Amino acid sequence: MHGIAGKVAFVTGAASGIGRATAHRFALGSACVVIGDIDPTRDRVAEELRAVGGEAIAMHHDVADEASWEDAIERTLQAYGRLDILVNNAGLTASAPIADMSIAEWRRVMAVNLDGVFLGTKHAVAAIRRHGQGGAIVNVSSTSGLVGSPTASAYCASKGGVQLFTKAVALECAAERIARQLGPSRSRADTHLGNGRRMAGTDGAGGESGRSVAGARGHDAVRARGRAGGSGRRHLLPRLRRIALRHRERARRRRRLQRDLAGC
Repeated sequence: MHGIAGKVAFVTGAASGIGRATAHRFALGSACVVIGDIDPTRDRVAEELRAVGGEAIAMHHDVADEASWEDAIERTLQAYGRLDILVNNAGLTASAPIADMSIAEWRRVMAVNLDGVFLGTKHAVAAIRRHGQGGAIVNVSSTSGLVGSPTASAYCASKGGVQLFTKAVALECAAERIARQLGPSRSRADTHLGNGRRMAGTDGAGGESGRSVAGARGHDAVRARGRAGGSGRRHLLPRLRRIALRHRERARRRRRLQRDLAGC
């Protein structure tokens, strides 16, 4: 990992999965790492990083609460004097048919996945501007923000919002080089989600996605201009092709049915 030695990186949802793997990659690159999570396992992750010679602290952090963000950023500045990198990784999902989903469940997903990204970006931009040397805000999205999935409407909507929010902020802050998003796919990520669900993958620590997230920094951020990146892109086109083929097959069936009915 080049270019992050001595930088201060805050990672949300870092007690497990992609967040934990990202924290490890930052530590390997000699960055100072702040582990934010509501899961008490965050303390163990910080101990893991210190055990291999890394510099890390852990704190309880609720991404859906603005006061928690204000406190977390202030504690980071007190500990290290600056903030260079924020990884908005924390997220959860809810699986329910749209007719059965409650407004409370919908709002819970939006509060973490979308409000949390907004709040983190808002307060991190202000903190990064204090030292005037630029930085990186990486908002972790998903291919589900580009292609819908049945019974995952809230999750898809929240991740789609992250996509466009990041593009807008990247353009707004382009001169300061501080915004990018990544879209890990389910086949490459292994991260704990809400209500006991988990995105399972081939890498038990979310390592590949962790490398992608940790690599989205500095000049890479301004070049990206908020575009989706990471390992998810390679899996998106095959999925879109499968969806297109299904739509064509359904259209053929409708035409056959219409011909049969017309012949009756």
